[in-house]
Amino acid sequence: MEMQIRQPTKREIHLVLLLANGFKYKGAAEAMDISTNTVKGYLNNLFFKTGATNTANLIYILTKQGLLAVVLTVSLLGTDTDKHRRHTPRRIRPAAVYIAKA
Repeated sequence: MEMQIRQPTKREIHLVLLLANGFKYKGAAEAMDISTNTVKGYLNNLFFKTGATNTANLIYILTKQGLLAVVLTVSLLGTDTDKHRRHTPRRIRPAAVYIAKA
């Protein structure tokens, strides 16, 4: 049986999206115009709501619950061309997106 979690707030989801997309606490705080202590407070609230033990576990739980989707984005800028003129991407990186529950 899957554990039901309490619905995160919009601000908490915004924070998780920033962290899942590579922002550090300080960068996420600046992007949200809040302090790093507020970032830590939001994370503690989310850890309590979900039972997560760290940020990676939090992202996993929210993804499993259907609140986040992690997709791969491919950067085609600055591609290498091999001898067969095929383009090979230089980087593939995960990106998280929010899934609104109806």
